[in-house]
Amino acid sequence: MIFSWGIIIILALGLISGYHRGFVSVVVSLLAYITAWIIATIFSQTLAEFLFHTFTSANSVAVPIPRMLSGVVFLVLFSFSYSVVRRIGRDLNLITRLPVIHSLNALIGAALNFVVRYLLIFLVLNILLLFPNRWIQSQYQASPVSQNIVKNTPIMSKQLIQSWQQHHDE
Repeated sequence: MIFSWGIIIILALGLISGYHRGFVSVVVSLLAYITAWIIATIFSQTLAEFLFHTFTSANSVAVPIPRMLSGVVFLVLFSFSYSVVRRIGRDLNLITRLPVIHSLNALIGAALNFVVRYLLIFLVLNILLLFPNRWIQSQYQASPVSQNIVKNTPIMSKQLIQSWQQHHDE
């Protein structure tokens, strides 16, 4: 029952949040996370190596780049990239202040944010079900909402199961 109430609350908050934020803001936020992740993933190791070699002496023994430096560089790149994309999105969001566009933006934003939350819940439930934890399994069995999400999202369920099985077989 805890799973059901948690899912219902998360989906309801997703609708409300999406309505208030609007379609443009939800899409820009999603794109900002994706863009920031890609930029940070691509450039963090190279930048960490550059910083490491710049601030260490040439006479020092070859030491692998500390993971902490790489993590800090990743975090800085991610934060900077995310803020730049969000800033651009904030400027785009000014257009949505017009009355007709504002209402449409809010409704589509609510629907999109609901779908995003639904997909995240679907993914989290599938991951949780992989763990042989009695409490998780009993909560899942007692929750018709979570069972409905897992069982009635067949295309994604089949694809996830096939992907995990292929990864497990390797």
